[in-house]
Amino acid sequence: MRACDVSDLDDDALDELYRRVTQVQPQVQTFLHELAAQRIRLESEKHSRRSADLVARAHPDFVCPISHALMRDPVLAADGHSYERRMIEEWFARGSMQSPMTNAYMTNTRLFPEITFKKAIKRTLEVQMAAGARWGDGAGEVTSVDRRQRSRTASRSPERERRSNAVTMGVTMLHDDTSEEVD
Repeated sequence: MRACDVSDLDDDALDELYRRVTQVQPQVQTFLHELAAQRIRLESEKHSRRSADLVARAHPDFVCPISHALMRDPVLAADGHSYERRMIEEWFARGSMQSPMTNAYMTNTRLFPEITFKKAIKRTLEVQMAAGARWGDGAGEVTSVDRRQRSRTASRSPERERRSNAVTMGVTMLHDDTSEEVD
């Protein structure tokens, strides 16, 4: 934010400005809290997508052959292959009875839940998210820089970690505000 020069204002104008600022201050605070919450949600979603991408690269069997995305609700079809439920249901709804994998005719459209497979995908994704998804040359491999960072942060007290995070967030927000003014 830019500071404004109020030195030339008379007392009445300054009082009026102060009154208006104090009126909108609660709304501004609410807006800033909502904005911070939205930023956290977006970062979390970004982290989830990165984790899913890393898991999909490391475990190609977890990927639906129709959508090429990590399966969330895997099912077994009559051709013996696993698919994302929604994708294979759409496949059948379009009238196709041919296997997406083998192109062979499927005798029925029955789908069987892959419960164990679903748990394995979910657990692998949870482990990847807990480890902190990192983009690198390998699918989620930990670099020596990551190891040094983890060892530094592991030795910090929770209070020091909280203060450090607050300072980092404050600097980031200040940087974001100043970079928007430059644009």
